[in-house]
Amino acid sequence: MGQIHIAAASQFGLAIQRDHNLMSATPAWRKFPFTAAPFGPTQPSRNLPLEAGSDITPRGMYKTGVWGAGQLAFLPRLQDDIGHILLAAMGKDTVTDNFAFNIDGGGADSAETGSYIHTFTHDSAQTNYTPYMSVRRFLEGVTATGVDALGEQMQDARIGSLELNLPSMGVLSATMDLMARSPEDEDLFVPKRYTAATISVSATDDSFNDSASGFQRFEPGDSIVTSGFTEAGNNGTFTVVTATTAKITVAEALTTEIAGAGHSVNINWLTDAYDSDDAFSIAADPKSQVIIEGEQLQCSGLTVTITNSLLPVEQAMIIGEYSPLDFPNITRQITFRATALISNYDLYRALITNSTTGKRFSASPFTGDVDFRAYSPLTYLSGARQFALNVRTTQGNVSWALQGALPFTAGQPVIITLLGTVQKPVSPPYAEVRFQNTVSAAYAIPTS
Repeated sequence: MGQIHIAAASQFGLAIQRDHNLMSATPAWRKFPFTAAPFGPTQPSRNLPLEAGSDITPRGMYKTGVWGAGQLAFLPRLQDDIGHILLAAMGKDTVTDNFAFNIDGGGADSAETGSYIHTFTHDSAQTNYTPYMSVRRFLEGVTATGVDALGEQMQDARIGSLELNLPSMGVLSATMDLMARSPEDEDLFVPKRYTAATISVSATDDSFNDSASGFQRFEPGDSIVTSGFTEAGNNGTFTVVTATTAKITVAEALTTEIAGAGHSVNINWLTDAYDSDDAFSIAADPKSQVIIEGEQLQCSGLTVTITNSLLPVEQAMIIGEYSPLDFPNITRQITFRATALISNYDLYRALITNSTTGKRFSASPFTGDVDFRAYSPLTYLSGARQFALNVRTTQGNVSWALQGALPFTAGQPVIITLLGTVQKPVSPPYAEVRFQNTVSAAYAIPTS
């Protein structure tokens, strides 16, 4: 009988690409611990249509194609790595040097040497642009040595939506929807371990060579782990410079060794260190707040959804290709859903009458700005600042609506549910997603 796999050591990673079907020469893979990752290859299959003059049972099945689809659910840490996801969701980052959010939570930013505010917006020169990513999952093995583990990779992924959710008694969580293409020049599945008696080593070009051309497909910058070689210097961790199925050159020095039994070359994906576990953000922090048109709500929960409406798969398929050509962005929007305890009826009246003192229905939607901030307990600059996330508009371009009627239930607090949609502003930016940390460089799309 087989053993049961448990998702404990499985990994999920992303790397921003230079462009469509074009990786960076040295991809910067980022590992993201997750609560759930129902993402992977999708291959819809269909039965042949029913035909008269034959049996009424199915007579055959065919596949319509293969692509990557699904979600990643995770707890964002606000130290560094979330910046790469925000770049992929929004399109552009502008960094403000030596500044931090107001020390009291809301209000204007203030000068702070060594602190950097990253502002993610849509690119005003190309508002529909969404960066491409490559995706890797490492499916852990069940054996003690993990030799049966499996790598899985997709390319040209784009974010369809990124949802940020902050409950009143919890931590900030995120759910990201992705669409991706099956690799064009790489293998979809990469076994963790490849062992063969045909693997030799050359010191001439610092390479591992396989006369059977059985190496897994690697990218420059990938890490590999080797074992089983007689020369001690040929065993260990190495950085890939170039790779084919027959030859892998590495950055480190090797010693010439002939092929022999037990020589192994193994994948070593997603080895980067993730952010500090303490960099999560919590609703209980006194600086975490939700402000709508200048009024701080007694908010019991907020969800921010960044939506990129990608071209449906059916419209991206062509004859002669088994994977969609691309997932261009058709439309995009940012929405808010807030639940709040009623302390007065000003906002309730404004949603219906378009004025906090109104008495009659107005056909004009209530509009205003939103300022949402979530702070982490982790500090930097010797405790002077906290890692934090901020989603805001500055041009009064959020249209607010009331979800249903204002409910009253015996013995329960009165709770209002607000739905906000960011509208096109008079001038950019549409909206800003910001976070502060100690990273001085802007998060950017690779250029080489």
